[in-house]
Amino acid sequence: MRIARWSRLASSFSIKGLGGLQASLARVVSASNAAARRVVSDEVRAVDRDASGFAPVDSGELVDGIVGRANGLDGEVEATARHSVFVEGGTYKDDPQPFMAPAAEASRVRFPRAAATAIGLAARSVSSGGR
Repeated sequence: MRIARWSRLASSFSIKGLGGLQASLARVVSASNAAARRVVSDEVRAVDRDASGFAPVDSGELVDGIVGRANGLDGEVEATARHSVFVEGGTYKDDPQPFMAPAAEASRVRFPRAAATAIGLAARSVSSGGR
């Protein structure tokens, strides 16, 4: 298969199969975006689960107030209970009982690996003929 033809005397060249390459790249981008969205959604659920697991339970308000939201490539997990900041950081009377920070730290380690794996698999799947 000849990819390109060059001529010393001509100032133009042609590339055969460029349209197919562009279509393949568009499929890779689309599959990678879909994979990234899934990873973000999965990670929001994982951080929500981790924070809920790390949170001390008294009345259950703290755990019930941990809310995760994923929107495409954006995601957040928030502690909405009024006293969550005092539990996380402590007060002059009570020691800190961190639950959001350890969940965020676990995500900092886990998320890049999960994203790279999912996006890589999606790209390889498309480039090897999958959709």
